[in-house]
Amino acid sequence: MDEPLTEASARLAYQFLLGRAPESEAMLHYAMSFGTVGRLREAFLNSLEFEPILHRRPRVVAADAPPLQVEWHAPDAALLAMLDGVRLAWDAPPEAADRAGGGQAQAAVLRACLARNGLALRGAAFELGCGGGALAGELARQMHVTACDAAPAALAAAREAGAREAGARAQLTLAGDLRFGMQTPFDLFVSFHALQHSPPPLAARVLDRAFALLRPGGVAVFQALTYGYGYSYALATPPPPAGDAASDLHVLPQAAIFQLAAEAGCAVLEVFDDLSVPPAALWRSSMFVLRKAA
Repeated sequence: MDEPLTEASARLAYQFLLGRAPESEAMLHYAMSFGTVGRLREAFLNSLEFEPILHRRPRVVAADAPPLQVEWHAPDAALLAMLDGVRLAWDAPPEAADRAGGGQAQAAVLRACLARNGLALRGAAFELGCGGGALAGELARQMHVTACDAAPAALAAAREAGAREAGARAQLTLAGDLRFGMQTPFDLFVSFHALQHSPPPLAARVLDRAFALLRPGGVAVFQALTYGYGYSYALATPPPPAGDAASDLHVLPQAAIFQLAAEAGCAVLEVFDDLSVPPAALWRSSMFVLRKAA
């Protein structure tokens, strides 16, 4: 419940939100006329004084961020253990399995990325981390889609969602080995909010497999965490105790992704920051648009 304003809470609001004391007793009296803490907070957040304060704060990872120590190569046995860990973490009840969400919004982002680069949806698509199947269902309305997930519960939710929607006809598969469900070549690789939950060596192997199976002229549009203040990863360091799977975030640096792309003959068409992983001042979430040489 929104608390009634007192003189003490109004003064604190000035200090916490504007970084100063009230300029006069008259202005303090005016501030208290908003009646509740929530209304005064809303007024301050929408004030002309607060706007430049907000814009002076870092909205994304700063340009002087220090380098990270991230190992992103590992032997197959270690990768299989990582994949099993991801499966166990995400094998939740179906109602909690759709970590991707927003199929229409993600499809709109995908189409916009393609349109900016003079490309269009065509041929066959592969989605990594299908969650509850929302994006796969959207794409399957106009192209053949294979969608995979490491968690059987997520696939069950996706199959149920597909059965409810007449237009959704996607082939769903389990990422049960180091092929990650990618069995045949495809024209589009797409992934939102899946790579960030895989340790760097596992995410790198996924992309290596995806780039290898991308057909000549094919396109990859995907999101990954590429920086995190204080993040590091070493194979020799035991993983932390299992917690909330959604908050277990991992970084694959942009340099690693660029190297994998170059080795597979993929040109980088576009890379931009998105603000989908809060707090955006601590994590860099990057969207990539790559195209394989024809």
